[in-house]
Amino acid sequence: MIWNCIFDSQYGQYGGAIYNEESYANVFGCTFVRNWEGDGFGIYNEGGAPTIANCTFRENYGFNGPIVNVTSNAIVKNCDFLKNIATDWVGGMWNIGSRLVVSDCTFIGNHGIAMYNDDIDTTVTNCTFIANTSVGLESHSGGNLTVVNSIFVAISSGIGVGNGTTSVVKNCTISGNVWWGFSHGGNGVNMTNSIVWGNSACDLYNADGALITIKSSNISGGLPVGTMDGGGNVDTDPLFV
Repeated sequence: MIWNCIFDSQYGQYGGAIYNEESYANVFGCTFVRNWEGDGFGIYNEGGAPTIANCTFRENYGFNGPIVNVTSNAIVKNCDFLKNIATDWVGGMWNIGSRLVVSDCTFIGNHGIAMYNDDIDTTVTNCTFIANTSVGLESHSGGNLTVVNSIFVAISSGIGVGNGTTSVVKNCTISGNVWWGFSHGGNGVNMTNSIVWGNSACDLYNADGALITIKSSNISGGLPVGTMDGGGNVDTDPLFV
């Protein structure tokens, strides 16, 4: 277990501060600040089942991600990702293969995609994505994505799904983003009890004609053509404060 440590200005090609291989490491209450390297400029996990909790990743700099998970069954909870800078494309978490559970995390002001998933089953619960320079959450190349009770506001785009990924979105707010709110080109999506409102380019974009079922949600402009109406949907200004 790694407990209540500060990793400041560390460098490594994989894992600027910590590298875990086939590990069941617990990282708790740690701060990662101004670390830099290639991939995983905070923590790089390869295999195993690490748990990362109550940690802060702030102002780290590198190729991709303060956290990179490769074929690991990782749990990340109660963590803050703040103002990290990716020179490639992922400013928060890059996850490849296996399974990931993320809960009660914030992604604010990061440069790059806040969370990118590649062929991985991912569950995101009670998370906040605000003012990141690219997509809040993007999943591709298979796997299942479940997003519950999460907020995507004032970022480039909200959620992007494609290339064989199936997704469930429940009790989420996606609003005020520069481009699209929710873009889907995967196997199918079920959206329930969500608000998709006031995204500049479009609110819902069906990239590849996938089956999108929406139920009991508030969509500005109503449901787009080709979307299946699950009932109980409205087009009413949510009057955000």
